[in-house]
Amino acid sequence: MKKLLFLCISVFALTLFYGSACAQYEPEAPLSVGSAFEKIFDRFGTSYNLRDIGLSGNTPQLFINRSGTQNLVDTCIIGNEFELYFEIGSGFHHLDTDLSFNNQTVNIDPLANRQIACEVFTQLSAFINSAIDSTHSTRVRIWFRSMEDALDADDNNLYDNEAQAHPGLAISSSFYTLPVNDAGAEITDGLVWQTLHTGVDPFPTLSNSLYYTGATCPFFHGFIAFNFFRPSIAPLWGVSMNGTGLNNRYDMFSVMLHEATHVLGFNSFFGADGSSALGLGYNYYSRFDQLIMNSDSSQFLIQPIDSCVMYGNSFQLLPSVITPDSTDFCNQQPRIMTMGLSTRIHASSIFEPGTSMSHVSRLCEQGLTPCAAGNNAFFVMDSFSGVSEIVRAYQPRERDILCMLGYNLENTFGNTATMNFCSYSTNCNTPIVGGVNDGYLNGTYTYTTMGDATLTIPSAGVASVLDNDFNAAGFTCLEIHQGSGALTVSYDGDGLATSFSYNPSSDGVNILKYVPVGPGNTQGNITYIFIYAMGANCTAYGCSVLSNGDFENAVQNPPQHVIADCWSRLMGPDGV
Repeated sequence: MKKLLFLCISVFALTLFYGSACAQYEPEAPLSVGSAFEKIFDRFGTSYNLRDIGLSGNTPQLFINRSGTQNLVDTCIIGNEFELYFEIGSGFHHLDTDLSFNNQTVNIDPLANRQIACEVFTQLSAFINSAIDSTHSTRVRIWFRSMEDALDADDNNLYDNEAQAHPGLAISSSFYTLPVNDAGAEITDGLVWQTLHTGVDPFPTLSNSLYYTGATCPFFHGFIAFNFFRPSIAPLWGVSMNGTGLNNRYDMFSVMLHEATHVLGFNSFFGADGSSALGLGYNYYSRFDQLIMNSDSSQFLIQPIDSCVMYGNSFQLLPSVITPDSTDFCNQQPRIMTMGLSTRIHASSIFEPGTSMSHVSRLCEQGLTPCAAGNNAFFVMDSFSGVSEIVRAYQPRERDILCMLGYNLENTFGNTATMNFCSYSTNCNTPIVGGVNDGYLNGTYTYTTMGDATLTIPSAGVASVLDNDFNAAGFTCLEIHQGSGALTVSYDGDGLATSFSYNPSSDGVNILKYVPVGPGNTQGNITYIFIYAMGANCTAYGCSVLSNGDFENAVQNPPQHVIADCWSRLMGPDGV
């Protein structure tokens, strides 16, 4: 049984926690390695700049595109796994007793709301066996946003940035850091998944601390936003910890668990036609998408082109499997096979971004037995919720889906005091396997080459790419993602790489990728290796701050231009 630490602290303690040397980001400076990870996505396909999801300042402050800076002065630290940050206007900040928007004012109890949030994540921390333990300083950082700001982040939303018009009770997502990919679709895991499966914050392996003053500033791994402006129901939320007295209000505890599960990776990246919803240049599906089959469970919706199942995926069927005919609705729902049963995944004749393919079909999955006493007979991840409904514990099939997503889970969930204790009859001992990016840490490249030198890296030992991965016995599917060069890989009898050599032919940042493999051939996340290649004439002198700082040494590249030694471009998505 895990021992959990649950603290709610104020701005004063939070300032001590992060120190006072965390300055704001430079407005235009790229923050990521080779500028390749400047664009961040959520599960709705909304893109952010990397700096938009980072903490900065002494309070600390949140750097936001449209709203300026906002104080984040409340947080909960939960066990080893989670830190929750509540911004002003989220409905969970201690000053949010009255929220106003578009001439509507609602009175709420932010401390009661916050207790619900912290209790749900406390229970998840006890339920999930992660790679994070007491020896790690990293936790998953969840950003509780105001609904208006969360909607405002999406320039393509349909609701004019008005929470009153939005049909959702809440929205949530992990953040995803993705390099440009125009080839076959790759499988991506969110930053929440990566942090829980490696025990390491991914951001220092992707972002450049040279643009910070003093300490490295943290970034958020995911967000949650609750809607407090639904004029048809006032007050909207029931915040009972024990599940009583909801009085025709929505149970915040149930919805909080639902949204937290999306943050864990229970979501799809399918668009209406079966292609990736992330848009041009970012061809990715989620690990959840790998599980979805057609209506008769005879074929997976996406298939890889070869044995590297995390790369080269494509949609195999007609778009009608995503938008089935409403006349035979339940029989045409796509499925996930769980515990020998097919669980219908919600799809509608009119595609609903964020809802379609990311939930269990409420209308088609009936006749359940509640997993916890006093709960309604529904799935936590149903496609909609009703007033006064209590669904605070995962159905066994939902737990099985989380196992298939790579989580290692306890055999019990919740407790009787919150009306959600559930005991499961099967074990979920999925090996925890995760990869940590290599070759770059806080602005410093650890893998570099010069001229025509070949870099050789073993799979084992201190200098290996597996040294910082969690529970990885080997790796597979090593490929060049960005750049060019000669890549030679040695394999053992099980098909796992034992070492590799790389001789880059392109200067600047070269990016390789691989998939770590653990016990039972369990595959972790796509993991990147950054190699900085310097030209042959790049010689550093002891008194020089910059190599070839006076541009005296150069190579003629007729007829177009002259290339100054040591000033190779960084190969990013913008080509600079």
